[in-house]
Amino acid sequence: LMATVAESGSGLVAAQQPTVRLDDWSAREPDLAVYRQPGPEHRLLPVQNLVLAIEVADSSLAVDLGAKRWSY
Repeated sequence: LMATVAESGSGLVAAQQPTVRLDDWSAREPDLAVYRQPGPEHRLLPVQNLVLAIEVADSSLAVDLGAKRWSY
């Protein structure tokens, strides 16, 4: 996925476990994310730039399908 996004010419970025800022008090780190590159003024990835978040669930399935699911 990361190579496909990079080669697409779409201007999107794919990365493993980027820190996504949801609001002033919380952040998430999806296992893989596709996003629009934020400007240099952003230390964390703003949720508005997030295009796709992928969580790989094994032992964390209940959490991933519960509270985490709705936070994005």
